[in-house]
Amino acid sequence: MSDVPPTEAMPPTEPTGALPPTPAPAPASGGGSAIEPWGWLALLAGVALLLGLLLEENGSNLWDQSEAWSVFAIACALAVLTLLLRKTLSWSAERAWTVAAVGAGGLVLYWLLLVLPSISRNTSFAITVAAAAAVGAVWLAPGRRDPTR
Repeated sequence: MSDVPPTEAMPPTEPTGALPPTPAPAPASGGGSAIEPWGWLALLAGVALLLGLLLEENGSNLWDQSEAWSVFAIACALAVLTLLLRKTLSWSAERAWTVAAVGAGGLVLYWLLLVLPSISRNTSFAITVAAAAAVGAVWLAPGRRDPTR
């Protein structure tokens, strides 16, 4: 015989009727949060504006024809992009929305004054898309104030 003492038997456990705890769901792969639809519209506004300003048509582009107004339009598009940079800038949703709304309004003004008179140009379509996307981004973004208050 061996010198190993016998092990004590564990008493049987009685079922309690409770289910074992379920593990928490794993975070989605990809590492970051998905961009909301209004964020995609804000990005589209910036890209479409740059295309409309810089692509040449009939030997010229809008940038060369009106540099100061083009800088204004780019500043407005950057203001719309503050919707995506809100957390980085430590801004509230209301503040980012207000800045973006001013930017979208500026793009609409640019469209009315400089693009609409030459709407038949192909590059005018890109600026039209930019202005519409900026307005859509502001319309859908969080932080919009209730006008009845």
